[in-house]
Amino acid sequence: MKESVNDRSTIPNRTGVDSNIFKSLFENSLNGILYGNPESGDICDANPAAASMFGYSIEELIKLNRRDVFDANHPSMINALKSRSKDGQVKGELVGIRKNGQRFPIEFTSSVFFLENGEQRTTTILNDITERRKSEEEMTLLLDNTEESFVLIDKELRIVSFNKKFENNIEYYFKVDVLKGANILKFAQEERRGVVKGIYDRVFEGEIIDDVIIVPSRNETVNYFSTRYKPAIDANGNIVGAFFTSRDITEKRKAIHEKEFEQRNKEALINSTSDLIWSVDKEFKLIAANQAFIKTMKVVGNFDLKSGDSLLFGENFDPDFIAFWKQMYVRGFSGEAFKFETQTPKGYPNVVYLETTINPILEGDSIVGLACYSRDITELKRAHEELKTSYDLFEKLTLKLPTAIFQFEINADGKMSFPYMSKGMNKLNPSINLELLKVDASSAFLTVHPDDIAPMKASIEYSKNTLTNWEFEYRSVISKDHFIWMKGMSTPEKKEDGTIVWYGYFQDITEKRRVHQQLIQNEQEIKSSHEQLTKLTESVDTVVYQFEMTADNKMTFPFISKSATKLIPRIDIELLKQDATAAFAHVHPDDLDGLIKSIYESRDNLSDWNYEYRSVVDSEKEIWIKGASHPELKENGTVVWYGYFLDITERKIDNENLLRANERYDMIAKATNDTIWDCDLVANKIYWAKGILGYTLESIDTSFEWWFNKIHPEDVERVKRKLDLVIKNRELRWEDEFRFMAADGAYKYVHDKGFLVIYNSLPIRMIGAMQDITERKNNEIEREQIIAELSQNNKDLKQFSYVTSHNLRAPIANLLGLTSLIDQYKIPNKSLKQILDGVRQSALMFDDTVKDLSKVLVIKDQTNIVKEKVSFAVIVDNVLKQLGVAVDDNTVNIKYKFTEAPTVLFTPSYMESILLNLFTNAIRYKSSKRQLKIDISSSNTREFVILKFKDNGIGIDTEKYKDKLFKLYQRFHDNPDGKGLGLYLIKSQLEALGGSINIESEVDKGTTFTINFKK
Repeated sequence: MKESVNDRSTIPNRTGVDSNIFKSLFENSLNGILYGNPESGDICDANPAAASMFGYSIEELIKLNRRDVFDANHPSMINALKSRSKDGQVKGELVGIRKNGQRFPIEFTSSVFFLENGEQRTTTILNDITERRKSEEEMTLLLDNTEESFVLIDKELRIVSFNKKFENNIEYYFKVDVLKGANILKFAQEERRGVVKGIYDRVFEGEIIDDVIIVPSRNETVNYFSTRYKPAIDANGNIVGAFFTSRDITEKRKAIHEKEFEQRNKEALINSTSDLIWSVDKEFKLIAANQAFIKTMKVVGNFDLKSGDSLLFGENFDPDFIAFWKQMYVRGFSGEAFKFETQTPKGYPNVVYLETTINPILEGDSIVGLACYSRDITELKRAHEELKTSYDLFEKLTLKLPTAIFQFEINADGKMSFPYMSKGMNKLNPSINLELLKVDASSAFLTVHPDDIAPMKASIEYSKNTLTNWEFEYRSVISKDHFIWMKGMSTPEKKEDGTIVWYGYFQDITEKRRVHQQLIQNEQEIKSSHEQLTKLTESVDTVVYQFEMTADNKMTFPFISKSATKLIPRIDIELLKQDATAAFAHVHPDDLDGLIKSIYESRDNLSDWNYEYRSVVDSEKEIWIKGASHPELKENGTVVWYGYFLDITERKIDNENLLRANERYDMIAKATNDTIWDCDLVANKIYWAKGILGYTLESIDTSFEWWFNKIHPEDVERVKRKLDLVIKNRELRWEDEFRFMAADGAYKYVHDKGFLVIYNSLPIRMIGAMQDITERKNNEIEREQIIAELSQNNKDLKQFSYVTSHNLRAPIANLLGLTSLIDQYKIPNKSLKQILDGVRQSALMFDDTVKDLSKVLVIKDQTNIVKEKVSFAVIVDNVLKQLGVAVDDNTVNIKYKFTEAPTVLFTPSYMESILLNLFTNAIRYKSSKRQLKIDISSSNTREFVILKFKDNGIGIDTEKYKDKLFKLYQRFHDNPDGKGLGLYLIKSQLEALGGSINIESEVDKGTTFTINFKK
């Protein structure tokens, strides 16, 4: 019959010291512990952890038998009892039964021992492994449900572990069973075993090897498997085995073949079109193209293009044409999909217009290429240009004429609108809203004289019903006291939907009876306009002209403004109208041939004419003139240029001065490693004082394009935007860092800076310097990588500290419980007793260390600490109450004053900990020569609340220990009570909230701590 134990204090009366022994162990252990009778299975006692584990109270649990809390019929229980009966101890796993009937896995250790009266007892230590088992089951489920087969082998090629997929594959293809411990080569194809052995030798050296194997199937088909061999590495970085994974890729390979077949069909379809289709990689090389593109490149540039060839054709095309296409490709690689128009390059006999679409090719989130499509729109372009020319001419004619052309409609519902009304109507009557007329023609009646509205509507209705021409004269009201007479004429047409459409015009006939006078007035107005234009052109220094060259090379100036005489007083304008070659007499002899040649080149190529030359004013004076114009070819073969001449003598002088300034820049450049540059914003050129990044001065182009083309594609748009803003906003300083291509093709980091020169409120120049900072930039990148690595290491160490501190708690508690048992026994051997005392002392110190570590980790891990208003006086009073006897026994003289800063935003628990540590240290390290005095005060600054804590204790040699003052476990005196943790905790708590602490101390005089609390 089982004993009833309701009160543990009675256990010594029954079992001697048993109850006392286990009482200490139970209170300190985190594991469940059962104390019972091994023969009957009765539970004599249990600790709180065991009661919680099974869901009982201790009183309920000690009334039960092991059959009530363990599955007695489970093989694990039967085998465990047999082993314990034979060996006196056993460990393994059992199935536990909670009070609510729930079953769960338990890891246990059980030992049998004898009491002094000869009775047997057993102690069983339990650990609930439900979560661990759940994780193992989840891992097994994950491995067994993956599409990949998986096996782990050791360095002897023995199988350590494998998943269900591997087992099934081996059974299916090789008809054998997989067993742990078997040699992996047994499951390789016989003809590949030597190869597989060699692969594992390489994997054990650290290689990762991917392979594809072919395995015949039962139905005489072939299966393909993608395999990977990878080293298995332990926590110390040692290779302890290898992982082998494989995946059936048979269907994938079939899909690839089908995709290739589909691709060939697509290629056939693409090659059947005459449109140009091609793709470009990030190095501007051809990926693929249809036959139309290949043939076009053969015709245009005699290229036999193939995949991998550059699409920037170098010297075979005009540089501007190539630069334009490079710009388009760069724009596409920026992520933009767009459409644009272009034409064949200069020199190509037949001008062909193309409409091109560029779309980025994405692989995930990355752009790996561009898909390009061009179609010939030459005929469409010509038709559009002809239509535009006709429309422009029509608009000009209608705008000049005192008429307004219109299209007027009335639909089947009677709604009236003007789908088109020329702008000439606003010249006739500015008060008419043309946009409103498009949607509601009835608004036009608002400008008709009231006496004419009814007759007008009647005439429109008659024309509508009879489909006869509409003709009507009426008064159009411009303002309250002013109107004009207008005449409208149009012809109606009827559409299939019943809509009636009139096409016609309105004309101002106010002076109908004075037609002759009106014509004269019109001529005077035209003459006046011509005179105004003439005066306007004469009032400026720029010479405006129209220059013509007929098919038989006869040259004339049909028009040239009189301002030409300001440039060259001796020039005969009337003669130039008859013979333009008379102007050549005023051209400097050294520039004449070049000037004539440039005119013929502009005519032959129909290209814009731009030329700078010297003009002889008189025997002692010559000036520089710039001419610019745009040519147009007439149907009769005559080429007409419209342009201007401009005196650029001052600018030429400035350029010469600039060249002389460059000589000074060369001298400056010799004294610095920077490259000096001077940018002419008017001429759009950059002058360099010396070479840069391996370029010689001769190899550097002065154009903006050269400079921008050398900037890294990822940086160029940002640099352009920033530079444009500097110039637009008239900012005096420009500075930026970007990547710039060196002469060897590699990109270097440069620091570029300059100053803007403003003249007459206009930016004309920018002078600056470029410096190679590649080494510095690389150092910065390396430093950032090191910081990232250190941050990750710090996180790993922090996680390791948490795991270590948590996992050590249970064994330390068990060790402390066991060492407390020693006091119950008399140990005659003094050496053994000293050893056991040392073990207990070490365990206590170990427990203190883990608790200290936990405190530090709590502080370090708190990232969102809540602050509140804390009273210094209240916290000091609380700390003094806690110290109590320690303060009284040492007769401490404490003074504190917080009038200037009575409160601070801080965490109360941290503040109490900080002051408790300061008071404790002051008492612990007081001087035996004098009464201990402590003075505490607070003050305010703009950024901090400052707390000073001053004592007259034994002090610290701060010069000697300056590098250790706030480090963990640093002691500066021989006092055995000090652990060297207090100052470290104070500093950690302050820094966690943005504060800091400083110390001033002198040996045998005292110490002052200054604490800064961030506001």
